[in-house]
Amino acid sequence: MSITIEVQDGPATEEAVVEIVEDVNDAAEYAIGLGCGDDNPYQ
Repeated sequence: MSITIEVQDGPATEEAVVEIVEDVNDAAEYAIGLGCGDDNPYQ
């Protein structure tokens, strides 16, 4: 799965995109963790 975000270049914009990607990654890790049972590394 890949997420492509097209935005105008700028330091503030880049930082916002990084935060969005981190949030998406956290959500994905949480979702993966729900399927891992007792071996869930994300708890």
